[in-house]
Amino acid sequence: MTVSLDTPLGTGQSESRQRIKRAFGRATGFIGKMARNPLTAIGGGIILLLLIVAAFAPVIAPYNPLVQDLNNALVAPNAQHWFGTDEFGRDIFSRLVYGSRITLYIVLLVSVTVGPLGLLLGVTAGYFGGKVDA
Repeated sequence: MTVSLDTPLGTGQSESRQRIKRAFGRATGFIGKMARNPLTAIGGGIILLLLIVAAFAPVIAPYNPLVQDLNNALVAPNAQHWFGTDEFGRDIFSRLVYGSRITLYIVLLVSVTVGPLGLLLGVTAGYFGGKVDA
């Protein structure tokens, strides 16, 4: 008879709690390792900031990024329009904040598309070799 010391004897509920605790411990350990690398920490911070800005865009942006106000076209940066306005009178800061959503969407789309395509090309080149590989 073999006894495992990893899983406690008892109800299924306590086993699931132990599994969740172990998974949480592994995740915090991974995040801690990544945070020790300065470049990883800076990149993760930028991505986290981009996610926060995209999630709270309606709260952060003072104006609708699509509404045109030709009376305020090409206004220099001031207290009302932090980054000024474009040639159609749209607030540039609001457009930048809402643009973070589009940026995240494109990054996700490229990541999902390029991974399988690169895998297919790599497997084909590895299998056939020679001129296909070159």
